[in-house]
Amino acid sequence: MIIKTFINPPFGNNNYLIIDESSHDAVLIDCSAPSPDIIEFLKDNKANLKYILITHGHFDHIMGLNYFRDKCPAPVFAPAKDKDIINHMLDYIENTKNTLNSIPNYTPDTKIPVIDNYFDNDISFKIGNNEIKVISTPGHTSGSVCFLLNDTLFSGDTMFYHSYGRTDLPSGNETEIFKSLDLLLSLPKETVVLPGHGNETTINEELNFYGAKNE
Repeated sequence: MIIKTFINPPFGNNNYLIIDESSHDAVLIDCSAPSPDIIEFLKDNKANLKYILITHGHFDHIMGLNYFRDKCPAPVFAPAKDKDIINHMLDYIENTKNTLNSIPNYTPDTKIPVIDNYFDNDISFKIGNNEIKVISTPGHTSGSVCFLLNDTLFSGDTMFYHSYGRTDLPSGNETEIFKSLDLLLSLPKETVVLPGHGNETTINEELNFYGAKNE
């Protein structure tokens, strides 16, 4: 299994491309910006993009979807509880324009991305013979999810290295994110955590940092 990280400006989003080498199936987790490098990597590995999976509806995780729809069509799946955030993406960008204007050369796409499928939490996805499980982790947004593939967790903006997602944005909830963190910290200690921003970590590292669980 190949897992390749693509970091996109201006917010330093991590987009993760997973390729199953036996089936040549590929899955992209989050799609924050147009990224020709991802298209080239797919071609170089003779891989077929099967799904694009979105961890939550904030605009900085979905702004590349229009590009991929043109260049490399694949059905897009996003959490149903974040549908309203996605549909009102332009209002959200306008409300946070002071923050955006502090970032040089950032001009957001003004076309709301098309989401093919809004999913509830009782769903999983296949890549080759492997299953990608959906874990509901509300708090950063009401619909935030993480994706678990074997011993690798794609944590979106729920869990970061020694940190967690902010809860002061639309549909954020501090109580809920702490519940979600407790849920993630119950995963096997050897689980590798690949977050939506920043460096990777492990469940064991976060247990040691938070001191939230006892052996």
